[in-house]
Amino acid sequence: MKKVVIHTEWYLPKYDEHFAEILENGPYQLNQRRWALKFVENYNTAIDIGSNVGFWSKPLCKKFKKVVAFEPDKDNNECFKENLKDLTNWQLEEVALSNKSGTDTL
Repeated sequence: MKKVVIHTEWYLPKYDEHFAEILENGPYQLNQRRWALKFVENYNTAIDIGSNVGFWSKPLCKKFKKVVAFEPDKDNNECFKENLKDLTNWQLEEVALSNKSGTDTL
């Protein structure tokens, strides 16, 4: 895991080069989040599927009572927990979601 400080602090997997560069442009997918939130009527529970390191979950925790995140990657989960350590209204399920039952390897 590595800490990247660009506009704000994020922990990323040590091998990541993609997101460190994207974060230089500001908060990750901020416009998409603003657009999506226009359609929200109830701020009780948000679901983040494929939560990565918490780029959506962290800001959603500031708006919703609870965030349930799903992320199967062990390295991403380690970073997710570090990125959201100051927040308490999240639940991380360390699994992938699919339309089929079973197990597989990433």
